[in-house]
Amino acid sequence: MAMSKPSWMTVTTRYTARSSQALALSVGLAFGSGCVSQSAFEEAQSAAEVEREAHQRAEARLQEVERPSASFRMTFSVARRRWRTRNGDSPRPTCI
Repeated sequence: MAMSKPSWMTVTTRYTARSSQALALSVGLAFGSGCVSQSAFEEAQSAAEVEREAHQRAEARLQEVERPSASFRMTFSVARRRWRTRNGDSPRPTCI
């Protein structure tokens, strides 16, 4: 199965996830020593895990939504080729 071009939603969610990771890293480095309380660390770790799980659910849902669309496009493409073959390769039907 060939890889399809990622949708704008996939690119956006990936960008958002990477941006939040970069922000967390920069905030962590901005405080110098990197020492934080265990409770603050666990809270941040928990929040990151929740975000990661939400991202995975969003990706799975997006794939569910895009699958019928890809199937429709394939069916439409085949039907259009058949129509063009039967009608002398006319790109669009002409209305009289």
